[in-house]
Amino acid sequence: MTTIALVGVVSALAVLAITMKARANKPKKADRREKARIVKRLLALSEREQISKGTSRQQSVSQAPRRRAAAGRGAPTL
Repeated sequence: MTTIALVGVVSALAVLAITMKARANKPKKADRREKARIVKRLLALSEREQISKGTSRQQSVSQAPRRRAAAGRGAPTL
């Protein structure tokens, strides 16, 4: 009788250990504040890169609509 109880306890502990290990491997999601910090860092890095290349932010923004308009010209209209 104690053998059955012991096997049950060991099985429960094994299942618990497996589920805990599986949950530990999942990456945590970033909250809004952390996402905002990441976006600010990426924006700062992008601006530094543009400055080092010699292009200003306004030039790169003004070129973006031209690309979209050029891409839209080749699309068939219905």
